[in-house]
Amino acid sequence: MRVSVARLVLETRGAPQSNASRGAGKPATIEFHGRYLRELRRQDGAPEFALVAKLSGSLAFDEKTLVPRFTIGADAELEHEEPKPEEGKPFRQLKLEFEPENFLEIPSAESAACRLRLPTPPEVEGEPEPRHFELTTVFEVAGAAESELEVSDVLDVPLGPIRVGLVVEWPSALDESVPTDLLLVAKQGGIERKLEWLQGDLDGDRRRFLFRGILGAAPVDLNAVSHGKTFVLWEQQDITQLDKPSVWKNTLEDVFASPQAPDGRKPSFVSKGVLRSNVVKPVDSSFGNLDAVDAFGEEE
Repeated sequence: MRVSVARLVLETRGAPQSNASRGAGKPATIEFHGRYLRELRRQDGAPEFALVAKLSGSLAFDEKTLVPRFTIGADAELEHEEPKPEEGKPFRQLKLEFEPENFLEIPSAESAACRLRLPTPPEVEGEPEPRHFELTTVFEVAGAAESELEVSDVLDVPLGPIRVGLVVEWPSALDESVPTDLLLVAKQGGIERKLEWLQGDLDGDRRRFLFRGILGAAPVDLNAVSHGKTFVLWEQQDITQLDKPSVWKNTLEDVFASPQAPDGRKPSFVSKGVLRSNVVKPVDSSFGNLDAVDAFGEEE
């Protein structure tokens, strides 16, 4: 699953004295608060920040350097306010990375402690879907707040649309071989989706096609149409088994690839068409550091 990335850093900025102690850890919680915006920090009547999730652990100052260190624990999990969505319903996640200088016993990258699930965006009739999510934190030690919403940094997470459907991709090297009128047609029950070849999104050396609304267990037919002639690519294909190779009646490479390129060499391709996950999400991006704690002072 492709997600955006935020890195958490703890900073001391000379605020009033902290409840944390030198050496001995005290219970601590990082609260993640967020809000959706249509326009970044320029939206009239912007909503208030709301609690999204909590991460519990313990905090202590290093005995020698007084650097704050938050112990997470290998089995820790984020406690989300919103229930987990139903099976098959798409959602957005924010991958959390933790600054090793400030965090101890950091769970693995795939741990539930490192995947912040964004809440369901609000639906307002007549208004566009939010394009930004702002994230900030509140930090508590021994039950008392040490940084408030107004103190911690705010991270902007640009949002791309969640697109759901059948995703198939081919090597972009086929651009030179397929006919200009090539049309891909996917059918599933009463649903039919058509895409021209150049409507596929380029991603490195691959061209990706999203057939919206085609998903689930019902079998799929996939055809290629050119100059009035139809070539069957798939026939009653199961698209739920991503770990199994697709069964091809014909391939675009076999049907349209020229036997010999102009320079005398035969064209080569990375692979045949590949079935991908049926949810396309924003690509991995790092949007900078999120200073989760900004109000530490010296401990007593």
